[in-house]
Formats: sequence, structure tokens, C-alpha cells
Amino acid sequence: MPSKAPAAAVALAARDRCGPSPAYQLLLAPALDDRCDQPSVEAIIDPRVIDGNAVRGMWPLYLGPAQADAYVAPARAADLSDLPPAYLMICEQDPLRTRHSTTPAG
Repeated sequence: MPSKAPAAAVALAARDRCGPSPAYQLLLAPALDDRCDQPSVEAIIDPRVIDGNAVRGMWPLYLGPAQADAYVAPARAADLSDLPPAYLMICEQDPLRTRHSTTPAG
């Protein structure tokens, strides 16, 4: 299953499978974690933007009966070391912003 944060998933897979490493990760408001337990998911409740309800609803649609792993939701990775540098764009009204600010990137 492809990731909702494809650059991060590719970087993880390349590292874990000894493949060629990307030079850089461009993460533009990525969905890194399916657990939806970050405070900003609860704080953003404006239906005019992607809010917490939309985030909670997208994961079951995306995953179906499958369970998330680190290649689908990179914040689940136990080890985020040895990844290429990343540019991480987050927005003020991004319901995933608190996860982004606490997830280390390479």
C-alpha cells in the first residue's frame, strides 16, 4: 500500500532495503501518522479546511482492512536515523501540525 507521505516512505524503504538513498525529502503537509492522537487534530474543527474529522475519516478509507505500518505512516517507524535531509512544510491550520513538529526528519 502506498504511503500518504511518499517521500518519507521511499526514504525509509531505501534505507531499510539497502537501496539507493534519495538526496532529499520534500514533505508538503504530509500525513505521517494514522493514530490521530495529536492535539491539533482536535483543535482544528473548521469544515472549510481539512479538519480533524477529515483526518480521522481519511485513514480508514485509505487503509481499508489493512493495518498501518511505518511505510504507510512513517511516524510509526521505530528508527528515523540515517534518512536524507527533509524540508517539512506545515501550515497553521494543518490538523497534523503537532505531529510534524515532533517527528524528527533526516
